[in-house]
Amino acid sequence: MNAPFEHVKEYELPKGGRLIIAPTTTKDVVILQGSMLGGKRMVPSNRDVLPLLAAALLDAGTATKSKEQIRERLAARGMSLEFYSSVDRTNFSGRCFPEDVATLLTVIAECLKGAAFPEREVKA
Repeated sequence: MNAPFEHVKEYELPKGGRLIIAPTTTKDVVILQGSMLGGKRMVPSNRDVLPLLAAALLDAGTATKSKEQIRERLAARGMSLEFYSSVDRTNFSGRCFPEDVATLLTVIAECLKGAAFPEREVKA
């Protein structure tokens, strides 16, 4: 690995997931980025919009939390979270204070494991 990237850590997660952690010069902010398999190449070409839609709805509610509850939990601690799709992967990116890393990872896991894909969001 080249010198500028020597502090970057990449973790392989189950089922093709990846988590990349890199220090930045921004003080008191942690930026998390990760991904899991699932993108445009993973579905038939006539359904290639599905990964984009799925990624857009990952934080729209889970089996136990509404979209509003998820967003309030993040906003209460100044955290941000975004899901997006690429050709091969469903990606996430989040920011938080160092003391909130566990909370942000919990929210990410909840969204990835328990996304409800509410019908009202799909129709909107």
